[in-house]
Amino acid sequence: MKAKESEDTSVNKKAKPRVIKFILRTFIIWIGQVIGFIIIADIGVGLTINNWATGLIVVGILGIINALFWPILSRYFLPFLIYTVGIGSLLINGLIIC
Repeated sequence: MKAKESEDTSVNKKAKPRVIKFILRTFIIWIGQVIGFIIIADIGVGLTINNWATGLIVVGILGIINALFWPILSRYFLPFLIYTVGIGSLLINGLIIC
């Protein structure tokens, strides 16, 4: 009985660092994307972001859109993505953002 309990706790101890690492990685990526959007807005290409909160909202919405549509679009455009050696994925991301 004790061996089973110690086995369960070791599994939980291994899972917690993975979850923390995933959350930290996601947070860093979101901050990087917000900084990228703010830089693009300062260049003046038609994107307006007033503050960090607006940037976080935009990044969250685009993340959800990418999570929903990217697998579907990549399946349909797979021959195009292979032919363009991956550069086509940038075009598909641009179409999703527009």
